[in-house]
Amino acid sequence: MAKIAVTAIGAIIALIAIIAAAVSGVVSAVLGGGDSAASSQPSPAALADIPGNYLALYQQAAATCPGLDWSIVAAVGKVETDHGRLIAPGVHNGENFAGAAGPMQFLQPTFDSVVAQHPPPPGGSTPPSRYNPHDAIYTAAAYLCDSGARDGRDIYAAIYAYNHADWYVRKVLDQANAYKAAQQSAPQQSGWAVPTRGTCSSGFGSRGGEFHRGQDIAAPIGTPIVAAAGGTVIDS
Repeated sequence: MAKIAVTAIGAIIALIAIIAAAVSGVVSAVLGGGDSAASSQPSPAALADIPGNYLALYQQAAATCPGLDWSIVAAVGKVETDHGRLIAPGVHNGENFAGAAGPMQFLQPTFDSVVAQHPPPPGGSTPPSRYNPHDAIYTAAAYLCDSGARDGRDIYAAIYAYNHADWYVRKVLDQANAYKAAQQSAPQQSGWAVPTRGTCSSGFGSRGGEFHRGQDIAAPIGTPIVAAAGGTVIDS
């Protein structure tokens, strides 16, 4: 078959991770590991959907937790109250049927507990209020951080702690992926570029009595994929 440049391949869903040593680095980057300096950039969809003041708060608050990408905090805000735009009890005043309130939908005891350990920086209410977007978003980032997001240890567990439902975790992760700009990193001479952003659905290593020689990354249809390194497809 004719040679095809790797960078032209956009339909590969299961990404083959070449060696185990490279896999750990790729997985860390894909799932948001590392310090906040490597935070993703907003996609056009994010810029169109997220109010500017909220976007700034999501980015600033996430930066207080190494390994937590701003898009996760923003996705929680989207799913919970559409960034404070939802017209419903408990968003701007009162509480919903479960006792949650504010743009990030905190129960008062949970909010108080997190604030006691991680007081929001200046810029919010005095005392901190779960109805204040500044206080609520910083508190949400701290809660996610303490629940598993720090250093990218377990983003899934962090989101699950926020709302104990698998469907909720999947919805937040899908929304977070939609909020991240497509990576423009080109294949490098050494090391590996991050191929895409998503969730690891199957790791490199033993699986079902066999050895899985790949790293499967699940992401919504249409998610951009770049080559991990330069080369030419010789078999497909």
